[in-house]
Amino acid sequence: MFLDRARNVFRAPVASPVPGARLSDPGGFVSGTLVATPGGWRPVEALAVGDALLTFDGGAQTLTGVGRSLLWTPIEQCPPELWPIVVPAGAVGNRCRMRALPGTRFLVESDLAEQITGDPFCVIPAASLIDAGIATQEPPTSFVEIMTLTFDSEQLVYSDGGALIMAGSAMSGEPLDVDGLLQDPVGRSYAQLDTETEAQIARDAIDLSRIGLTAA
Repeated sequence: MFLDRARNVFRAPVASPVPGARLSDPGGFVSGTLVATPGGWRPVEALAVGDALLTFDGGAQTLTGVGRSLLWTPIEQCPPELWPIVVPAGAVGNRCRMRALPGTRFLVESDLAEQITGDPFCVIPAASLIDAGIATQEPPTSFVEIMTLTFDSEQLVYSDGGALIMAGSAMSGEPLDVDGLLQDPVGRSYAQLDTETEAQIARDAIDLSRIGLTAA
């Protein structure tokens, strides 16, 4: 999203293929996030190339790349648009409060998504949880380490007890698949939507009472 005289580690974004959609900013996993492996939950920062993770459609998949970087240096100058998002427990299947990047994409199930796209499963960015009034954004007070996980193709990784996070080339700053669709290895496609629709789907998909919120 931003390339501040080569001081931050993010790649420049590609142009969005959908009017009103967010730019394809990189997502990734904030250090400390737990991910599911065949042997149990492990901190994402402990992973290495060749490790296997449990995925939504692909079962156990082998990591082909693991990137490690800092969100912004100096952290005190991190733009508000990139501040980590605090996702309340239970919002997206996560068992406890978790941190995500604005571009981190979660899989949700929504009746509204099915009406719009024909598929109840939809991939939405963490930023849409802010727009929906579900999550909060907090300024980082110390360095934030980002882990970028890469597979042979995009995968949905079980994280923090049940949240499904998209990992793969399209979430690492690469252009999205043609027609603005993300595709998993078994051929399911997830449409890229405009920001207003993403927020509406977030509100539809998430049981606000379960996370201590009420509808406006």
